[in-house]
Amino acid sequence: MHIILKQSIKSGGFMLKKSNFIVPIFLLTFSVAIFPQDSKWINFTNGEAISSIAVENDTLWVCTNGGLVKVNKLSGDTEFYNCSNSALPDNNLTEIVVDAAGIKWIGTQNAGLVKFDGAAWQVFNKDNSGLFHNNITAIAIDNDNVKWIGTSQTGVVKFDGTNWESVAEYLPSYYIRAISIDNDNRPWVGTLRDGIGYYNGSTWLTYKMSSGLASDNINSITHDSDGNAWVGTDAGLNFFDGANWTNHDVTNSGLPDNNVNTVEIDMAGNKWIGTEFGGVIKWDGADWSIFNAYNTDLPGNTVNAVCADDAGIKWIGTADGLASFDDATWSIHQTSNSDLPANTIFAIDMDSDGHKWIGTSQGIAKFDGADWIILNTDNSGLPQNHILEMKIAANNDLYIGTLAGLTHYNHSEWNTYNMQNSGLPYNYITAIDIDADGNKWIGTYFGLAKFDDTNWTVYDMATSGIPNDLVTAITIDALGNKWIGTAAGVGKFDGTNWETFDMANSGLPANTVTALGEDPAGNMWIGTAEAGVAMFDGFTWTSYNTNNADVPGNGISVIGFGAEYPWIGTLDFGMAEFDGEYWNIYDVENSGVPSNEIRELFIEENGDMWIGTGEDGLGWFYTEPSAVNENFETIPTEVVLHQNYPNPFNPVTNITFHLQKPGHVVLEVFNIRGELVKVLLNKKQDAGRHEIKFDATDYSGSRFVSGIYFYRLKTSDFSKTKKLTILR
Repeated sequence: MHIILKQSIKSGGFMLKKSNFIVPIFLLTFSVAIFPQDSKWINFTNGEAISSIAVENDTLWVCTNGGLVKVNKLSGDTEFYNCSNSALPDNNLTEIVVDAAGIKWIGTQNAGLVKFDGAAWQVFNKDNSGLFHNNITAIAIDNDNVKWIGTSQTGVVKFDGTNWESVAEYLPSYYIRAISIDNDNRPWVGTLRDGIGYYNGSTWLTYKMSSGLASDNINSITHDSDGNAWVGTDAGLNFFDGANWTNHDVTNSGLPDNNVNTVEIDMAGNKWIGTEFGGVIKWDGADWSIFNAYNTDLPGNTVNAVCADDAGIKWIGTADGLASFDDATWSIHQTSNSDLPANTIFAIDMDSDGHKWIGTSQGIAKFDGADWIILNTDNSGLPQNHILEMKIAANNDLYIGTLAGLTHYNHSEWNTYNMQNSGLPYNYITAIDIDADGNKWIGTYFGLAKFDDTNWTVYDMATSGIPNDLVTAITIDALGNKWIGTAAGVGKFDGTNWETFDMANSGLPANTVTALGEDPAGNMWIGTAEAGVAMFDGFTWTSYNTNNADVPGNGISVIGFGAEYPWIGTLDFGMAEFDGEYWNIYDVENSGVPSNEIRELFIEENGDMWIGTGEDGLGWFYTEPSAVNENFETIPTEVVLHQNYPNPFNPVTNITFHLQKPGHVVLEVFNIRGELVKVLLNKKQDAGRHEIKFDATDYSGSRFVSGIYFYRLKTSDFSKTKKLTILR
């Protein structure tokens, strides 16, 4: 563990209209780093939502909400890049453009601009470059290799590789949606509500509805070989020939939807138009052909990106996946590195078999280390897919909180309790805990409920000493006391009496409580919405915030505990472990955590940590297995092949086996088709424990593609096969 000391350059505010500035990059290079990544991190993401596509020779680069995907167009093999296995600072990507040198320029949702040359990564953000905002919405590269970078709130900056220059003062709006470079090497900038800013070589001009545009909300801009502009808006497809504007919409064309997200022009001059609700449309200048999820294998009707390659194949990115179309056949391509149904995760728990149950905004995922099982409203008794809370009882029953009440699942039957059929005071579930007697304690927006599987008891301000009806957190201490976090402090309930702790009568630093937890020493830790975290030992209060400690942020979202020390998750600044003296910070800049928005922490007894994030998926921070002292190991009575660890893995896993006697051993790896892909061991071994490292490479050193593989151990009288999963 180590302390992270942060240093950053602060911009002087958004005085963009007043001054046009140039920032030389040599003044900033001390803060621009190629980040090493900790191999003990793995990110599991859903990458179905495609935002941008770029072609580089035989490679397709795909930006998703779960990271960057590299697709080999010839073989279909995929490689995944995310916060855990690369220097990407954000899994939620917005834009990608490849320059003439093959360098990838990648926009992120919250962490700035990324440069990737295929080996080294470089991150530019508002603290270390001329960027004023980290939400990158558009990227274009002109003929002089100048990068034009649009942001969501601070206009456009130019970057020539050395200097940064803002052109925001010339634009009609700071809210940028699209940038295109025309045939004369001049930029066109589309904005959210104020039309287009266009540079004619000497002056910046503006095109708006008053000029002939159908709408001032610009989604995309594309130029054809004749220099005409094709503009996607929320009111149709606009065409500009340099003098006149023509609009195509649902009333005068074959468009099924006026909200045009993107336009691509293929080598034959056909326009491929991606819409918000109507799929993708091909227009050859005369006929309109509609392709959607109902009449083709297109995975979804919200089309965000279309890219036509030199072979005539159209690559279509939707909110539900990636498809390719060769004018005859549709193919679907995997862009997720897991079966996680969504990247928003508010709840994680583990059953007695070690299976993880992950509550997402699109249902529950059960993960056994290799396989995923998804439960949602389509295949289970869940009343709603957005999971807010989840607790697993001692008998492995699940208690699930949603906006529609409390759901009980005993692995055969589903029962939902709500205001209409039970004593639950409100359907919006905010917290769940289970006491030693099996009573369920349920927090809602309008009070606390106790459920003993038969009777309901409600505790609210009118009937009890609870500080406030808005319950935000529940934890039960080692003595059985219930600690209830609310919007007005903490209530401690011993089953008979209530005691309130708030700013007026205790050392609680703020009354809006967001998280609670008891550490192994019996201290209570209380997280607040805006004043950091406090520790209460029963007598003394100690507060930790950004003013008096190195906590990453004051907005605490969750508290967890390892064998000794507490962990806190924050809403914006990552997470931290407190070792009693120092706060050790983990964020997207120094670790493989998927996001700085931490929503859930679950820590196993072996120290492995599972991290749920607001929109960037699931993180796994794992510990190396303890080494076995070979000198004192008992010789086993039979051959044993253990599950590889970690699994899934990237880049290396360990395969361990035990022999009860010396003998010849073969250890092989097969792909999912049953084809032998590598022999890891083929020689005589002594009795005892053996461990083989597998780095997922073939004999030439090339990396295996991500996916499921099998490893088999064979001796003269033993054969056993197990499954492993490679992540990229």
